[in-house]
Amino acid sequence: MLQQAAIGRYEDHLEFVFEDTGLHTNFTIVRHVIAIVGSKEVHDCIKPQIPYIPRSRVNGAPPKDVVPGIRPPRRGAIAWKGKLRTYNVPEIISSIMATRSAADHTRQIMNTVLLLGMNLQTYAQHFKTLLWIEELRMA
Repeated sequence: MLQQAAIGRYEDHLEFVFEDTGLHTNFTIVRHVIAIVGSKEVHDCIKPQIPYIPRSRVNGAPPKDVVPGIRPPRRGAIAWKGKLRTYNVPEIISSIMATRSAADHTRQIMNTVLLLGMNLQTYAQHFKTLLWIEELRMA
């Protein structure tokens, strides 16, 4: 039920999230919803009087007063300082991601690798671990 103090047009998305208990998955149905709050008389007063007619496109030569700009440098022309080092995924993370089901990954990683939580001393390791997990999942 929509309750608004002000009149006008409102738009939003309505989401229904369902769970398939047989497959243990969720799926979502999203619909765009538009509501107009106010009386019919006010709505009729503010609607357009004539249909919208878009401006016609002009084909032909470009205008003469446009001055061409300076081209930006090519991306291939960047002088790299050196190659980035490779950072291999630690064995403990790759073994957890390889042997367990997707439901157990989070629990096992939280109980072993991310056991200390996140603070000033561990935030770098925390985000490295998250990036390694994302890399393994995408592979």
